Amino acid sequence: MFYTNLDWIHVNQLITLGLTEKQFYFILFFIVIFVSYYVLQPIIHWFVTLQSTKILSYLITSLLVLLCMFAFGIHQLVKMALQSLAVFGGILFLLRVFHGFFKKGKKNSA
Repeated sequence: MFYTNLDWIHVNQLITLGLTEKQFYFILFFIVIFVSYYVLQPIIHWFVTLQSTKILSYLITSLLVLLCMFAFGIHQLVKMALQSLAVFGGILFLLRVFHGFFKKGKKNSA
């Protein structure tokens, strides 16, 4: 039996309808993935339109790091990994802002 924090869903009632617990979680995860895909698609399209390859690279790198941590069972370091990813993202943001300021400064002086 899986641990669930979904108290409002009564898995036992679903079992009486012929739906096993694994099938229920499969359907639940499928719905979450489906909704996430359609929510994130316009955001990704916007990043591509802006040609923000650094942001997309950061997002994919973050996803791969977290996937590897969960795949290799390193759950106790997830907090540290999230903090490291946040600091790395902050540094990328600051570099982007400073690059924009210096670029505008060179245009004004020319």
